[in-house]
Amino acid sequence: MSFIDKIKKMITKRRQKLLEGIKTGYPKDEYYYKYLKDLQRVKEDIERYKRTLNKTEQSFLRFKNRDFSEYLPEYQTLYKNNNYEYEKELKRIELNCSRWKNELHVSTLKLRFIRPDSKADKDEKRKIEEKFCNNLNKADSNGVLNLRFHGTSIYSAQEIINNGGIFSSMDRLNGYNTSTNDFNQISVTCLDTDTHYFKHGKPHSLSFSMYMMDIAFDSYPAGCMFVLIPRDKEEADMITSSQMHNVDFIKSPETLYAIMTTTENIDRVKLWMKEKGLDSKKVCTMNELVKKIEWDVLKKGPVELKTVNKDRSQQILPKEMQGGDDKLIKDE
Repeated sequence: MSFIDKIKKMITKRRQKLLEGIKTGYPKDEYYYKYLKDLQRVKEDIERYKRTLNKTEQSFLRFKNRDFSEYLPEYQTLYKNNNYEYEKELKRIELNCSRWKNELHVSTLKLRFIRPDSKADKDEKRKIEEKFCNNLNKADSNGVLNLRFHGTSIYSAQEIINNGGIFSSMDRLNGYNTSTNDFNQISVTCLDTDTHYFKHGKPHSLSFSMYMMDIAFDSYPAGCMFVLIPRDKEEADMITSSQMHNVDFIKSPETLYAIMTTTENIDRVKLWMKEKGLDSKKVCTMNELVKKIEWDVLKKGPVELKTVNKDRSQQILPKEMQGGDDKLIKDE
């Protein structure tokens, strides 16, 4: 084989790998081979979810057309004669369709971000794991800023920014729940030192939000920590159940205090913010977030939250998300 033929073969092989979603140009070390295994697992998940979703959607259509042939005789009779039971089963299958759409969507998103880990990335993740909670708790040792924390994966963070806020999966998917929250509720934590809210039972530790950033996962960039500010005292008190109401960054930009992420993600997260018309200056690293909190504690002192009687239970979703959204992401 001539030298030119070898080059052509190498280029063809490289193109094939790119078509298969395999990232090339990385050193063939332990991180790379771990990445190949993780990539294969994601691809297998995608195929499995496609099959399951297709099967579930077919079941939904049959049941909707009152074809009960796949059920036992006693259930066929029940669904024919009892409209309440029929509607309940129809809703159950519909929610299952939403579940598998979500799983498929999440796995597809993972393909955008999966890549071989590196020593630099592992070291930064380890530093966050070891120092994040302690550094933030020291920066605001009395919890005077009333900050709330919502950690999520990098692919979920992109969806949150594209949607213009953090919204309950119950709202995004007409009742399908990827967490323990109800409509208009999202999961948050507060600083571990903010003991004012622990008297009714301690909320999830700040470390819970940190680990939701995929800080311990290989082959993926770390995610983002959305740092939020409650809009009033009633919402601040929801921390006793580790919750806030939905947060719309476009209508209420003041509720987004910062977005903390790793060095690897800074540029792309800022770009997502700019493309959505949001303040990209709020994107920062761990050290930058700690300095910002320390400065605001000194400059502002305790934040007095107003008592507002406004009913947030019927918060309106952005127009593009009304009526359900197939772009579902797991909440904390």
